[in-house]
Amino acid sequence: MSRSRIKGKSLTITVGVIKYECDLVSFVLEKSDAAGGNTDVVTFCDATTGGASGQVWQLSLEALQSTDVTDAVAVPPITQSLWSLLWDEADKGSDQELAFELAPYGNAVASASQPHFTGKFIIKSGDYPTIGGSAGDQSWTFTKTYVVAANAVTRKIA
Repeated sequence: MSRSRIKGKSLTITVGVIKYECDLVSFVLEKSDAAGGNTDVVTFCDATTGGASGQVWQLSLEALQSTDVTDAVAVPPITQSLWSLLWDEADKGSDQELAFELAPYGNAVASASQPHFTGKFIIKSGDYPTIGGSAGDQSWTFTKTYVVAANAVTRKIA
């Protein structure tokens, strides 16, 4: 029996209501040890969300560095780049939560065999995406890992 396979084609990530497939190079959603997390003290919140184990949901993104901002007058209209969105959220002076929906198959509607994964990731105040890279004609990218709020990811099947 042949299994369906997820391939690196048609992947999408929606942040808020905007799809960023043209910015996205890769994404990885995984439950792993929190980088720099404080696991020596467990709060009541940690205990109820699974944070007590030190395992948390994390969303790692690699995307193009682009400073595009929203321009509704342009033809066709330009939406804000993922890099600019993350920069602006990090610049707000307090931690921000952004809703995400991952579609590993690129399908518009989730199904049992091609689910979507949803949650909210936390952008820490001042945790800006990187800017810069090597000389040459190659596009620059950035890689960033975010903790998922409330340690909660939902597998959406319909």
